Amino acid sequence: MQISYLLGFTFLNFACIVFGHTCHSCTGGGESDCANLLENTPELSGTCSVEEGEGKCFIRREPNGATYWGCLTDTFWPGVPWRSFNGCMEDWINGWSMEEDGKSVEKPIVWCLCDWDLCNLKIEDMLKETDQGEGSQIESGSD
Repeated sequence: MQISYLLGFTFLNFACIVFGHTCHSCTGGGESDCANLLENTPELSGTCSVEEGEGKCFIRREPNGATYWGCLTDTFWPGVPWRSFNGCMEDWINGWSMEEDGKSVEKPIVWCLCDWDLCNLKIEDMLKETDQGEGSQIESGSD
């Protein structure tokens, strides 16, 4: 049983290297089972695959802390400029207006994108590697 699992996993990795890449795929909020799974046993997470040049792996963090891992393509997220960007960016266009200390405050969605096998593991690591300065925001009509 274990050998067939390893052979299947090895074949999947080989196929993705030739034809694209595999990404972690999981949905949850803040300190969810998903975040704990990816932190402690990422090899047991769900996965999705994208063809080379057709998408990237992503981590998306909502202003309320909900976090999503998966595959980004034009089909599912047409407004995110994934073709020209690796790293993290703030999406103010689709961000949220939230109540904070009695005032309405705008908060962005944070997208982190990468394009190699299982690269979308920890958003904190991706944020550290990204220049959060000029050019790290999603603009209307960009890509």
